Amino acid sequence: MLPEPPRTSSGYRDCASDAALRLGLIRDAQGAGLSLAEIRSVLELRGGGRAPCGHVTELINDHLTDIDRRMAELLATRTEPRRTDRFIRVAVADHAAYEAFLTGTLSGLPCVRRLESHLTMKIVKTSP
Repeated sequence: MLPEPPRTSSGYRDCASDAALRLGLIRDAQGAGLSLAEIRSVLELRGGGRAPCGHVTELINDHLTDIDRRMAELLATRTEPRRTDRFIRVAVADHAAYEAFLTGTLSGLPCVRRLESHLTMKIVKTSP
C-alpha cells in the first residue's frame, strides 16, 4: 500500500514525505474496521485521482450493518441461556412443590409460608 521507497547510496530507504500521512490513514481505516483489501481499494481510487468518499461511506455502512447483525445474534445467544435458566428454576420449584404435596410438607415451601403469614396478618388486623 506504500510504494517501494528508493534507497540512498548507503542502503537506507528514502521514504516520501507523505508516507507518514499514508500510514496514519491506513491505521485509522483499520481502526474503523476496514480490511487491508478495502483500504487498498480506497487508496487506488485516491491514487487514480478520484475522490473515494462515496466508496468509503459504502464500506463503513456495510461494516455497521454487519456489526448490527452480529450484535443481534449475540443478544439472541445471550437470551437463550437466560430462558433456559428460568425454565430450570421453574421446573425445580415445581418439582419441590410436587414433592412437598406428595410428602404432606407443603407448609415448608416459601410460597406457602408467605401466604400463611399474609393470612395471619389479615386475621389479626380484622379481629376486634
